[in-house]
Amino acid sequence: MTIPKRGAGRARATRPPVVADRRARATALYLNEAMTWDQIAAESGYASRGAARDAVMKELAARSEQHAEEIRHGRVRMIGMLTALVNVWQPIAHDPSNPLAVKAAGIVTRALHHLAQVWGAYAPARVEMTATVAPAADLDAQRERVLISLMEQAQHSITAAGERTASQAESYLRTHQDRTNGEH
Repeated sequence: MTIPKRGAGRARATRPPVVADRRARATALYLNEAMTWDQIAAESGYASRGAARDAVMKELAARSEQHAEEIRHGRVRMIGMLTALVNVWQPIAHDPSNPLAVKAAGIVTRALHHLAQVWGAYAPARVEMTATVAPAADLDAQRERVLISLMEQAQHSITAAGERTASQAESYLRTHQDRTNGEH
């Protein structure tokens, strides 16, 4: 089959086997051979290097979608198997009279751990932080607010626990505040 020259008014007829074969051939050349796009186009029957590149990129995208779908199906199967495992062994693990209770508890624990991994519970969370430089007066005011808050918390906890009096706490915090002010 010959392909009309570029811009010759090609009709968009559906030829999936031929297109798929050319795409597969171009993709194989791209992945396995050290060839330029011009060489890949000439070897696989494309009119230009751009057409060859577009075909290869479409093929790789389709493969990655297929691979992602296979991974999703695998995750669903894994979740089903682990859930079934937990459902079978958990009642045994909760029965202290059963001689398999300890073994069942281990199986349930490992299955729940694997479920958490499959669901991505252990994946790192993305955290964003921004830092700003504040004037010294703002830092002093913030330090004062923190110390007042600490004193209030200390008074509350001491009163609630009945271990020390509020005056002892204030004395302790003043001493601590004097030490921190002496360091700066």
